[in-house]
Amino acid sequence: MVHKATEKEEKKMKFFKGWAKEMNMAQKFPYVVVNGKYLKRVKYGKHKLDYYGSKLPERCHDCGARVGMYHAIGCDWERIPDTSEQMLGHPKLKGFATKKGGKVYG
Repeated sequence: MVHKATEKEEKKMKFFKGWAKEMNMAQKFPYVVVNGKYLKRVKYGKHKLDYYGSKLPERCHDCGARVGMYHAIGCDWERIPDTSEQMLGHPKLKGFATKKGGKVYG
């Protein structure tokens, strides 16, 4: 199931203008390319580092992703799937892809 962000949600949560569009764009890229490998991105709530102690916050504290959504591109909380290192600024991050083996964006 693909979660969609809405402008109504954007206004209610007082996110920046364009947040819903940015979040919906991020959902189109299920793969990240690191060191030449296509890795399946981990949705918010599915990684052990998403939890604060034993509690999972409803939203990512940085990008506002709801549980079950991919983080926004550039979120400082998203992790490299196979190493748990921070994705933002990772030296071997090449970009994002819509399918395994597909064109890399970023």
